[in-house]
Amino acid sequence: MRDHRISSELESVLRRFEDCFSSSSYANFVSLAIGWMMSVGRRTISRVVMASGSLERCHFSTLYRFLSRAIWEPDALSKKLVLLLVEMIDSKEIEISVDDTLCHRTGARFFGAGMHHDGASSSRGGINGPSPCFAFGHNWVVMAIKLPLPWGERRAIAIPVLFRLYRSKKLCPEEKYSKRTELAREMLELMRATVPRQKRLILAGDSEYACQTLLKDLPSGIDFVGPIHKRAALHGPVKKYRGKGRPRKKGAREASPEERFGRKGGKWKRAKVWIYGRTVTLEFKVFTTHWTKALGDRPIKLILTRDPSGRLADRAYFTTDLRASVRTTLERMAGRWLIEVSFRDLKQLFGMGDAQNGWGRGIGPREKTPGADPLGTKGEHAIRRTAPLAGFVYAIVVITYIKMDRADSDVAEARKAAPWHTSKSTPSVVNMLAALRRDLLARRLSPHPEDRSARAKILRLLPWDLMAAA
Repeated sequence: MRDHRISSELESVLRRFEDCFSSSSYANFVSLAIGWMMSVGRRTISRVVMASGSLERCHFSTLYRFLSRAIWEPDALSKKLVLLLVEMIDSKEIEISVDDTLCHRTGARFFGAGMHHDGASSSRGGINGPSPCFAFGHNWVVMAIKLPLPWGERRAIAIPVLFRLYRSKKLCPEEKYSKRTELAREMLELMRATVPRQKRLILAGDSEYACQTLLKDLPSGIDFVGPIHKRAALHGPVKKYRGKGRPRKKGAREASPEERFGRKGGKWKRAKVWIYGRTVTLEFKVFTTHWTKALGDRPIKLILTRDPSGRLADRAYFTTDLRASVRTTLERMAGRWLIEVSFRDLKQLFGMGDAQNGWGRGIGPREKTPGADPLGTKGEHAIRRTAPLAGFVYAIVVITYIKMDRADSDVAEARKAAPWHTSKSTPSVVNMLAALRRDLLARRLSPHPEDRSARAKILRLLPWDLMAAA
């Protein structure tokens, strides 16, 4: 039966996840998704429940139990989301990225929380040199799909689809510990098993994920692009075995990227590349070599880049896709930054780290009190599900907005509300979330399915800046 409380576009997207739940759990999932969109301020579960408008349908504890006790798995939703996004991408190549982000928490009795490196607060230089910072919280390894946006030729957004909670080695049982790169490899294999075989996967990662744990024996149909250390040990191809002695595992040693930068011979070529929202000119050199430690006998294309103006430091990148051009490879590498933008939106607009559920007795430095633990694994389940749920809501908002096809009118309204944004030509995630909020609120105030004139008047009266509040 058609639910007139939400638009047909939003309902069609939510229905794609219906098979992952029982009928009652699906209703709770829809309630929490709507509450997440409508909530303003911190996204604690209590605020989300109040904003969902579902307390007449069910008791508030039912929505809490959906996160801690209900039978459903985030990976099942991830698979549905991946297939939905693949349908929206016309290309035969699916660009994905992997990175980790820290959600700050307070309180030592949250499952999986610990001290982690805080990249946002650390600095690379200064008077006293690099200053790494650490903070307490949950560290999430996330894999995202790059989704092209229909209102701009080069516009795209990174949609998080897979989530893994990284637990510190000091606070995790040895048999349950996995490195971030091992979690990334697990997600990559799940992604390859979900995406249709005729689609190639292009994975972009930073220096932490450009390593043998993730890259060794990559499954077929997957290529990687990322930075390479300037002192990486490079080798030539392995010579054919002639039957004398032990077969060689490595070819002859070749110059490292740093040594190649120092060579005076060889002409630097130039290319115009679209990176980080503008076209820039870079000088480059290209080599085909082997990074045996990370990729075994699989050849790579090594790309050295230099800023003609001399303002930026020299950089070295590599890719396993030997057919890709230099421009394509560098644009794929620059596209990795989209996942950092998504992390910002997830935390600031969708409150990925705001929820306070997941507290458990016996977790943390204090000794466990006598008697059975009444919470059991409920705290762990709540932690492992809540942050991914924020990511799924983020994806639902973006996909629904694309289906609504109202970018031009919303940009005009946004510029009217903020006339100083004279260069604004495309909607942001803030505009997408505001559009869905206005529509949901108008349907609450005018629930009759045929009363479209009243709903249109309500939409005109709802202030745009209020709906855009995070």
